[in-house]
Formats: sequence, C-alpha cells, structure tokens
Amino acid sequence: MKKFYSLIAALVVTVGFINAQCTIDPSAQTTPGVNPTADNLPCVVIGVPYNQTVQGQITSAYDTTITIVISVQAHFVIDSVRMDSITGLPAGITATWSPAVLAGGGNGCVNFSGTTTASAGQYPITAWGEVWTHAQASAFGQNIDTPYTYHGQLNALSSWGNYYLQVITTGSACHVTGINNFSSDLNTAMSVYPNPSNGTFELRL
Repeated sequence: MKKFYSLIAALVVTVGFINAQCTIDPSAQTTPGVNPTADNLPCVVIGVPYNQTVQGQITSAYDTTITIVISVQAHFVIDSVRMDSITGLPAGITATWSPAVLAGGGNGCVNFSGTTTASAGQYPITAWGEVWTHAQASAFGQNIDTPYTYHGQLNALSSWGNYYLQVITTGSACHVTGINNFSSDLNTAMSVYPNPSNGTFELRL
C-alpha cells in the first residue's frame, strides 16, 4: 500500500479555523505543505511574548491502493476540512486559525501567541477535526464513488507528521539537537474488512 501521509499536507496548520487571528497569504505556500516546518519554526522563549503565524496548503486529491480480494486503485477527492481544536500547547500559548472550513486545495493559517511559563522542551501538538472526502474506484465490475467522513485526530493525515513547539530558556539556542519529525503510513491507521469479502466491505480510518 502506498504511503499517503501526504494526502493532506500540513493539515494541522491549513484546515478550517474559527476565531481567526491570522491573515492568509496564498503566495506563502503555493503547493501542498507547511511554512515554516516545525524544525524551522522560531522557538518559544520562556517569559517572552510569542507571536508566530504558520501557513499551509492541503492537497485536493490523492491516490492509494487498497487490497480487498484484489488490489484496487482508489482516488480520494478532498472536499473540505474543518479543525475544531489544537491540544498539547505549552501553558500560556494559544492557537487561532482561519478559515472556518477549508476547501480541498485551499490555503489556511494558524497563529500561535502568548507568553509561556512552561518548562523548556518540545511540545507536540495535536489537531482534532473533520474531513469530508469521497472515494472513487473500480472493483468487481462496478465503478464506486462514495462519500466518506473522518472525525478525529488529524496529525496522522499530514505530510509533516507531528507538529510541535519548542520552548527554550532565554539565551539558549533554538533547535540545537536533532528533531525526529516522522510520518505514519496509512496502513497503521486504516483497516478494510471483512477480508476475504463477497463484494461488500467497510473501509475504516
């Protein structure tokens, strides 16, 4: 099965947002991805006000291969994405985002701001929300085009894996050690059953 951690590039920072506090600049991210990446994001200094905007763009579609009884090439079209919350932020740092709902292929932004008193270290952040998509495939002599809605953690669906904020003390260097940015294969988050199938199956993310 193909990796599709790239199916929604930079989902945490590009999806729909409420109470917007950032301004979208489409020229800052013209292809699916995120800018800046986590290991290039300015660090949060303890006791110093922080204000940083991250911009990104999600993909509008992706392809993958799923195996039921035979291998089937599936084409997923991203209709829209909504992010409901971000958890894991250092104490005193808040996140706001724009727009409320992001269409597939669209640009969005997240602003991180505040003053932290948290201990120095790396703070992985998790995005939670909903993705509306539909899958197109040909199997068992039939063309399939079915809607699918995913609700839950969005990190596993992003090209950059787990995003984080780095908190440091005054005078310390930012990102001085190796950063383990990682991404997950879809097969760690997806199941297709029953297998073998009589032609009716369920795909679960």
